[in-house]
Amino acid sequence: MTSPTVWRTNRTQAAARVDALSSGGMDDYEIPAFLRKQADDEGPSLGEIVRTAIDKFNPLLWISKDTSAGLRKRVEKNYGYLGITPAGVDTWLTINHPTLWPKTYAELQDLGLGQAVCEWLEFEIGRDRDESIVVSTFLDVVREFGFAGTVSIKGAVQAVKRAISPSKEMQERGEIAAEIRSALKGTTGKEWSKSVVDYPEGVFA
Repeated sequence: MTSPTVWRTNRTQAAARVDALSSGGMDDYEIPAFLRKQADDEGPSLGEIVRTAIDKFNPLLWISKDTSAGLRKRVEKNYGYLGITPAGVDTWLTINHPTLWPKTYAELQDLGLGQAVCEWLEFEIGRDRDESIVVSTFLDVVREFGFAGTVSIKGAVQAVKRAISPSKEMQERGEIAAEIRSALKGTTGKEWSKSVVDYPEGVFA
């Protein structure tokens, strides 16, 4: 209170009251939530976040042996692909905290991305490039397409973060994103583009 009024703020006074209550042995009194100093101001810790799975029986999100016969036969005949769909990846990213998002090719496979798509990303797009940058850019592009019809708020946040990244990394991400977008042309919510799924055959041919 020794400072002029114009130098004092409600936030400072509130914090001072909380400190005074704590030091005066008032711990047993209920303090309003907005006056407490929150330990989780920086967000939940990784240990407090639970990974949420998608419905693998939903043909929009996952193509498997349990998928309806008509769709499964068509997909296997044309693409030979079983696993998480583009809409499935988009949905998974939407319902899971960014700290749980895949950062490596192996983690993409663990997520359920088919081997052919993982190999295309690793050996075609990821050649001589940083793995984490390739994977995160791939996920951002998938979110950008909005296969699950979701609003890519997290994608926008990532874009803002990259706006303050070194220009060299920004340029690399831009090049990677352009290659991925081009390869994913023709991709739908249920099916990856044929050129991506057929990547190994195309290379060996």
